Amino acid sequence: MHAPLLPCPRCAASLGPFAQCLVCAREAFAFDAAIRLGVYEGLAREAVLRIKAGWNEPLAETLGQCWAQAQPCPEPIDALVPIPLHWTRRLRRGYNQAEALARGLASGWRLPMQSRWLWRIRATPEQKAFRRNARRDNLKDSFVVTRPRDLQGQRILLVDDVMTSGATCHEASRVLKAAGASRVIAAVLVRAND
Repeated sequence: MHAPLLPCPRCAASLGPFAQCLVCAREAFAFDAAIRLGVYEGLAREAVLRIKAGWNEPLAETLGQCWAQAQPCPEPIDALVPIPLHWTRRLRRGYNQAEALARGLASGWRLPMQSRWLWRIRATPEQKAFRRNARRDNLKDSFVVTRPRDLQGQRILLVDDVMTSGATCHEASRVLKAAGASRVIAAVLVRAND
């Protein structure tokens, strides 16, 4: 029986047997740290696929509440900000799964959620269509902060359902920090190995 692989505190990737993160050795991220509830396999993978399929908002919010019960908030946080969907994708899916997860987390941790601080202004192709090195280019300039004055000095927990390369959380964090956030922690339900 193998010991479970611990997550890297910087990017939430599974650490190897020597506790050195190979992802962080080759990538620089705009977020300051990352947390995950689990890895993208088994039932966790099934849950993510279901909440991405559309019209599963109650399931996503419940997963967020379960996450809050299973894992304490990692540090003092001023607000939770979900990764936004472009309006066209949100319309097709019927809701934003990251926002529903964040709502469940915010409820469980008794923290405010700010779903309108970050907007996705470009409809980008899905990240899975790109290789690792092209994912950041795909997302470049796709997010904007709508209320920079409210963001000044804030410690943000940036919520998403799954992280693979970290490109989405990186670009959103870069924009949040450029607008004045003092710290951004990426919080993902699951971390995939890419």
